[in-house]
Amino acid sequence: MDGVLVDSEPYLEKYYGQVIKSLGGSPSATDFHSIRGSNGTTFWQYFSQKYHFPLPNEAFKKNAASNFVSYLKSQHPKATPGIKKLIRRCLDQHL
Repeated sequence: MDGVLVDSEPYLEKYYGQVIKSLGGSPSATDFHSIRGSNGTTFWQYFSQKYHFPLPNEAFKKNAASNFVSYLKSQHPKATPGIKKLIRRCLDQHL
């Protein structure tokens, strides 16, 4: 439900920007805009090709994703406007 419950894009850019920098890249807002909404495979292929580093292994990618979840929680993101009301209505309707 990423992007529905919480707009995570600004957090993704900040967190993964640092990850890409640690691998030797220097990602820009344009880079992130180019791949917005893509899957993880496309994300890693894009940055590894653009900044000439090897594709990270699955353990690295899994660790990065896990650390992103922790980072996101620590930032206390706000719910998308109206989502709490929608969830309550769904619960009331036993959906």
